[in-house]
Amino acid sequence: MGPTNRVGHDQGRPPHEVWKSLLDYTCKDTFTTVKGNKGTAANVWGDALIANEQLHNRFEKDGLDHWLRLLKLTYHYANQRSRKVNNL
Repeated sequence: MGPTNRVGHDQGRPPHEVWKSLLDYTCKDTFTTVKGNKGTAANVWGDALIANEQLHNRFEKDGLDHWLRLLKLTYHYANQRSRKVNNL
């Protein structure tokens, strides 16, 4: 038997369940931020990607604004879920 294909295990599952399973594990871990606050993975990639207007402009210029919307959606889900799970 070869290696397990992760995508194969998700066949038949609604897309929201697949996304939830991919994002939920990132919401559980916390760390101390540079400013000394409690933070989550959403804080790290949120700062690097969501607050980067130059990147957003490039996505739109290159016709990739649908990916930018998806990125924002996943960030907001992970950020809200992290805050709820970790009482932030």
